[in-house]
Parts: sequence; C-alpha cells; structure tokens
Amino acid sequence: MKLKTAVYYAAMFLQLAEVCEALEGDGEYPAAAAGEIDRLTRCLNLVLNEAACDYLPLKTEEEVISVGGEISLGALSKPVIDIYAVRAEDGSSVSYKSYFDRITLAAPGKYTIEYSYAPGTLDVEDDSPYSERVPARVLAYGAACEYCIISGMTDEAVLWDKRFKDALGIAALKKSEKRVPKRRWL
Repeated sequence: MKLKTAVYYAAMFLQLAEVCEALEGDGEYPAAAAGEIDRLTRCLNLVLNEAACDYLPLKTEEEVISVGGEISLGALSKPVIDIYAVRAEDGSSVSYKSYFDRITLAAPGKYTIEYSYAPGTLDVEDDSPYSERVPARVLAYGAACEYCIISGMTDEAVLWDKRFKDALGIAALKKSEKRVPKRRWL
C-alpha cells in the first residue's frame, strides 16, 4: 500500500476536498493542496514512528562483524528501537549487554542481530512499512489526529486518537487470538 492512500483517507476524514481532488489526479499538485499534502505526510510519518515504537514493532535481522567484542548500533542499517536476539554463526543464542550506542559481547566474530527499528521519513509515493498488517484507514485515523493537534482542533483530535488506538489495538492482535469481554456483575 502506498502512503498516498492513507493520506487520501485522512484528507477525506478531515473534509479537505481540494487535497482529495489533487490526490485523485495524476501529475503535479496545485500549490494550495501541495502544502496540505506535505503536512498530512509529515503527520503520517509521526504515526508510523509511534506505531513502530509503541504498538507494532518492525523487526529485521542483520549480519554484522564484532570488532573487539563490541557492535556499534550506528553500524546497523536502520535506527534501532529494541534488540531481541543476538546469534552466532552457528545459530546459537549469545549473551550480550546492551547500551544506548553499542552491544558488548564475550568474543569478536560474526553475529546476526534481530532487532526492531523506526521507519525513516517517507514520502507520499513510498510504500507503507505496514502494508500487510495495518490498513490505510487505521493510519489515516492517526494522521487525522496529528493534523488536528497541529491545527489546534483538540476536540476532534481526541476523537481521531481514540479511533486510531482502538483500530491499532485490533490490528496488533494475531489472527488466532481471541478477546473475551470483561466480566460484569448482573
């Protein structure tokens, strides 16, 4: 899914007709709509970062070489949020100590690090990192919330925030999980 779809839905939710018309067309955006599209795209980037940090981690694995028993987190290709596992070449788990800027290991060598990362700044034409897991509608709820906060519409922001968090909570559930309603007294 392209981020353009989520931006379109957010514009539709916020009743920004000019933006919707601009996104439906092909080619250059009119100047007035281009500013709003840019603002909605920045809001969507904030939402993607929030989702990656707090709700649905984006996980990846990367092979690195430890020099002197240390691996700099800056040497990894993506900005690290959490480290889940460090494995040696043979696939066995290795104990490590994590610091804010590096990982220390018992011995130098080649390791595979499994970690979650924050998505970088994306453009409206880029693909969503959550293409399969989170529908564009859910991301649009969050973008609408951020847009309302920036624009000073706090009452509307509360509405969109609730919708976003409820929908994201449902998206975070695995297909096999079931939720049982809370117990109530008669």
